[in-house]
Amino acid sequence: MTRTGEILYELDARHYEIIGEKRKLDKLLRQVGGDVVEQVQAVDEAWHQLAATLCDRLDATLLDTLAHALHLPTLMARQVAERRQATLAQAAARRRAMLNDDRVKNSEGLLNEADIRLHELKETIEPLAQSIAMLDDAPLFQELLAHRYGTAEYGIRFWQLSYYKHWKHADLIVEVHGVRLGKADFRGIAEKYIAEREAMLGLENERSSWRQKAVEVRRLLAELREAEQTIATIDEVTLKATQAKLVEHLKPLGRDTLSTMLRPFPAAHTAMLRITGIEKKGEYLGALENQQIRTALRELGQQEQKLMRTRAKLLRPKNANRRWDSNEARRMVGQSRRERWDKRHQRWSETRTQIVQFNDYHHYNPAADLLWWDVMTDGRLDGDFIPEVHARGPRTDVHHHHHHHHERERDSWRDSQTFDAS
Repeated sequence: MTRTGEILYELDARHYEIIGEKRKLDKLLRQVGGDVVEQVQAVDEAWHQLAATLCDRLDATLLDTLAHALHLPTLMARQVAERRQATLAQAAARRRAMLNDDRVKNSEGLLNEADIRLHELKETIEPLAQSIAMLDDAPLFQELLAHRYGTAEYGIRFWQLSYYKHWKHADLIVEVHGVRLGKADFRGIAEKYIAEREAMLGLENERSSWRQKAVEVRRLLAELREAEQTIATIDEVTLKATQAKLVEHLKPLGRDTLSTMLRPFPAAHTAMLRITGIEKKGEYLGALENQQIRTALRELGQQEQKLMRTRAKLLRPKNANRRWDSNEARRMVGQSRRERWDKRHQRWSETRTQIVQFNDYHHYNPAADLLWWDVMTDGRLDGDFIPEVHARGPRTDVHHHHHHHHERERDSWRDSQTFDAS
């Protein structure tokens, strides 16, 4: 027989195990979530790498070839040259406008004047702000001010309790701040406070105006530098803009269409594989995040709720001194899952590491009967949580197939110049 207290002790131990596992999984979840975001960014970079591979220079023959093969007339050399000239003309016009702006012509003097005036305003504002803050912090000062204490408009009469409270705190304020402000009564202090606050408001407005002037001058100078940089690097600017148009055009296309379009450009092979491989990394990490880790966290939450219900039951007065059958006690407590959870956590961590660190995109062969998962893990990790792996079913020949047939099939693929990287 087992006492209630002994069961509660074991339940608490199980609860601590659950809390510890939830913390570990929460940390892993954050890591995998960050990995997924990184893959999204990496895919975008890979698209630009593909564009740079296809169009690495502003060569008229290359541009016309790409425009024809990719069905992208705006890539024709003549149109690229027109956009280059338009960009150059716009930059030159901006440069002329900036150089003719009096704020740019006198920028050095304006910025120096702004710096000097802002420094002077700071030295004036700081003591004012300190003086105002000291009164703001004084007990009941704002209440006395609101009631216009010390003036004819003060409406509290001597028989009211607050009258004596106001009298006491007004005297304390005069005692503490009167000498500093050169005032002998609360009315004088209040007038001084209001004057300081109004002066500070005017100074703050002036400071804001000078800051805005400085910001505007610096913005104009930055725009001038940008225009001059565009003029100096017009070919590089045009090339990047052309590559961006390529990405914008290629991204929405289906992989079959893309494969057909890119067939005349063998150099795009690795870049295209990189795009698809990174997309698969994001897909696999997303499955690990949602199908494995989040599911496990939900199950832990359910186990925790069940445990707390059992604990609440045991804490009822009628069960305080009860003795339970050993089998019933074991059923309520359950077995420790820590060892199993540790193995699971290690397995998921290894899976994450294997996916994130994979970088050999050129090893994937679209002609082979393999998934990206097989290439990334060499068939050594269980990927049944991934829909396409689950649908395909387990394979026992991945390692052998990948290592002994990879070179032959890759050569066959290159000979056919296909681009099905799905």
